[in-house]
Amino acid sequence: MSWNEPDHTHSHILNSGRGADMTVICQSTKFRYHSVIVRLHSEYFAPATWENLKEGDLKRIKLRHAKHSLVGRMMSNFYVLNYDEDEVEEARTTLEVNAQMYGMADKYGIVGLRGLARVKFNHSCKKIIFGGSWLW
Repeated sequence: MSWNEPDHTHSHILNSGRGADMTVICQSTKFRYHSVIVRLHSEYFAPATWENLKEGDLKRIKLRHAKHSLVGRMMSNFYVLNYDEDEVEEARTTLEVNAQMYGMADKYGIVGLRGLARVKFNHSCKKIIFGGSWLW
């Protein structure tokens, strides 16, 4: 990306990993993020990025019962304002992926992701109903 190309997302920040000051641990996977970006999007994660921390302290959040592929999508949504609907472990359809993303967004207080997942879920339903690819 050159300096004059518009980029309305922060994907270059996510991909470079430079300046990441926060770790989200899910199962055995560690994700590195920028607390200032995470704090802007999630009511749930915001306190963990502020409270009782000194400069240079590592911010760590453990998500014990979440699927790491969904957590990766959820967290990258903070940067790109979208997520990949490819099938996720144990999800058989994009409909299930979108439902699971909505559930995570609701649980972690991510209003923008919740709205996006709802729109994608509705779109998936319409494709199934009007596209003829029934679930049964």
